[in-house]
Amino acid sequence: MLPQTTSNYPYLIETSNKQIQKYSKTEADQEAERVQETGTDVEVFHRGHLLYRLSGKFQGTLF
Repeated sequence: MLPQTTSNYPYLIETSNKQIQKYSKTEADQEAERVQETGTDVEVFHRGHLLYRLSGKFQGTLF
């Protein structure tokens, strides 16, 4: 049986239509920022607790 450490609990990046799992905080933060830049609201959870919520921001195109 594996010891109960924080590495066994994934970070969940949730949007209104999908859920992504990452196993390090750095990866979760980067993925959340990437999804936010597409204009989608993002929530990040760890061990069942909401860590933070990002509002979507769409970066327009120049051409």
